[in-house]
Amino acid sequence: MLVLSCKAWQSGFDPASWVRRIVEKKKSSKREAWKGFRELCNPKWSESFLQAVEDATGTRSFTYCTVVTRLLNPGARDQWEGNASFRAAIGGNPIRILTLSEMLDDLWSTLTQTPAASEIGRAIQLMKAAGWRPPDRTQLSRSQ
Repeated sequence: MLVLSCKAWQSGFDPASWVRRIVEKKKSSKREAWKGFRELCNPKWSESFLQAVEDATGTRSFTYCTVVTRLLNPGARDQWEGNASFRAAIGGNPIRILTLSEMLDDLWSTLTQTPAASEIGRAIQLMKAAGWRPPDRTQLSRSQ
């Protein structure tokens, strides 16, 4: 089971930078950085989060996904996903960063012509029907 925390920051998410800001008790957007990830950083919030997951699903076993629009500094992914303090806060469950591109890649191959039940699913179906294709990521990374 996946539990998602969505961060729709268009500028992207740098896991190393966020870990550093949290550890150093820095501010981000005029508030303490940890407050954007309360369930990973504050025992009171962690316990409430775990209880809410259990109340909704009947279990405290899950993969916690930080869902981001774009991943900056992909080499630092493990600083977030392997952070022992964060993992302990959510009951030892695994942590994963999931990007919008990864979700779209996964959805793309499963699309059919039956109208999707969600707006995003339908929008992607229409893009595919129009003949649009995602850009070649290898060419994108070379040009950036």
